[in-house]
Amino acid sequence: MKKTEQEKLHVIKIFQSGKLFNTVNIKPETCEYPIKTIPGEFYIVEYLIKDGSGKNTAEGIVKFRATFSKDEMSKLLKKAVDYVSVSCRTKMHPFRVLYRYKPQCYWDDIQVQTNNMMIKCIKDDNGQAANPTNENIFGLLFST
Repeated sequence: MKKTEQEKLHVIKIFQSGKLFNTVNIKPETCEYPIKTIPGEFYIVEYLIKDGSGKNTAEGIVKFRATFSKDEMSKLLKKAVDYVSVSCRTKMHPFRVLYRYKPQCYWDDIQVQTNNMMIKCIKDDNGQAANPTNENIFGLLFST
């Protein structure tokens, strides 16, 4: 006797940074399943359909990196604007130490290839991995 769609088990397995985070049985008619994520973290979601004996009859895998939503970005922008808008703060802030985190070969290349001049490059994700400016702006970016 053939199993109906209702008798099959639909399973979602969620992996966060390579470790199993959650396993959920869902209804076959489910079209969406929200997942609470951490910006910058990598996730793998497996969707399995099992028959009555527990054997996989279909599966799919999606891999992604979580980013901030537009609402979260708006909240971060508001916090930043509120912070710098406090009237008792000066508009300028002195920095005593400035860092540029790059490997030694980067500095060696500057001396040999560009006559000690740093050339603008694309921003990587060495800060907050979910920052939407990653790989979207060019410049010389420093840490303080």
